Amino acid sequence: MSDKWKNPFEEDDAEGLSWENPFETERADLGGDESWREVFDAAVSDVPGLDLPAEDPDTFPVDEALFGPEGAYYDAVANEEVFFAPVGDDASAEPGDEGAYDYDDDYDDEHYEKPERAVRLARRKRTGFLGGVMYAAFILGVSTILAFVGWMLADDVLGLTRDDTPIEIAIPENFTIEEVADILYDAGVINHRWLFMWYAEQFERVERIQPGVYQVRPADFRAITGSLNQRTGAMVEVRVMIPEGRTMVQTFEILEAHGVATVDALMYAAENGTFHFDFLEDVPLDADYRLQGFLFPDTYIFFLHQNPEAVIRSMLRNFDTRMRQNDIYELLEDSEFTLHEIVNIAAMIEREMANAAEAPRISSVIHNRLNLPMRLQIDATIQFILPEVEEFVTYAHTQIPSVWNTYYVDGLPYGPIANPGVATILAALQPENTNFLFYALHINGHHEFFRNFDQHSAFMNTPNFAHHADNR
Repeated sequence: MSDKWKNPFEEDDAEGLSWENPFETERADLGGDESWREVFDAAVSDVPGLDLPAEDPDTFPVDEALFGPEGAYYDAVANEEVFFAPVGDDASAEPGDEGAYDYDDDYDDEHYEKPERAVRLARRKRTGFLGGVMYAAFILGVSTILAFVGWMLADDVLGLTRDDTPIEIAIPENFTIEEVADILYDAGVINHRWLFMWYAEQFERVERIQPGVYQVRPADFRAITGSLNQRTGAMVEVRVMIPEGRTMVQTFEILEAHGVATVDALMYAAENGTFHFDFLEDVPLDADYRLQGFLFPDTYIFFLHQNPEAVIRSMLRNFDTRMRQNDIYELLEDSEFTLHEIVNIAAMIEREMANAAEAPRISSVIHNRLNLPMRLQIDATIQFILPEVEEFVTYAHTQIPSVWNTYYVDGLPYGPIANPGVATILAALQPENTNFLFYALHINGHHEFFRNFDQHSAFMNTPNFAHHADNR
């Protein structure tokens, strides 16, 4: 139908016909012998674009024919053609309300009032083919963007396209998850910091991460967080050889030089850590250098930036293993000394002997002096308390008041002055059977042993004595 409509209630229409109330007049009376349909057709035949349906007159939709399709009234600015709709006093009232237009059979012209508001004819909005194409393109574009973003995030989480070449990274002590994300991002292990942090916190993976240096393969987030742990094989290994006879500080300096842990961190762990080993039961927890003598010298495979307590625990465990392998615990059952005392004796032997063959004989000198009793007067105990190792021990050095100075105290020093190996521990348990009470270093690098002080003094006055004035 056309969207241009004429008010059918105007007194004079396009054909000059006079309309009467269709609700009161019989259809046969509208146009003489003409039917209602013919009259209506004649009245609206000149209205442009009007195409009346051919329904039966009894069922003809009068409202639709006169006023257009349902919902056709809207305020269209572009359409200036208007018609007047029949309304009552209140144009906004619903049918049946006071003031609303009444379509009952009692309608008459006396109560009709010309409408006071214009209703613009509605036009149906149509997007058309171009609008549909644009809408489809918009949906496709948004879907493509979302799919691309989703793929990027999934690729980062799952490590789908990254190269699996190992990358070395270092996780510091007292790290934060933000620092870990930055380290991994800078190394190229991950692509999105925020996504990694969200994953680690959401799935409680932060607790699994430990300080250390790791060889990490760019993979899924679960594998990455799982590999940042000292119980995995991802940590960078370092081979460290700890020689016999080194003090605890010297041992820790070697470990620091290899990047295992710092001296300060290792010292703190040694003094404050909890280590459950039976051989430490006789050592007071507050003893100075309480673990010295038990950090077994050996070749170790540690990790870079390893946990200090874990490093020390490995060395203590190795000590316990070697004691069992060499039946030292069984030999102690027949000894008058405790393990701590034997290790103390072994540490002095380790620092005094010129070669391993001398260990049992030097042990015999120590045992013989302890049995007299006689002060041990071991020069190595003085070197232990000096800030720097001196080439020669002087009389002034022997007078330094220290529980470690065997020139100053009776019996054994306060504790072991070094970490001995198995050979010297066995020598401390099984000394050579001699009457020697003295020994002195020969210029050729070995020790000479003596039964009394006169023999000892006579040798020291010869050029064969390594520390003779002529040899200085």
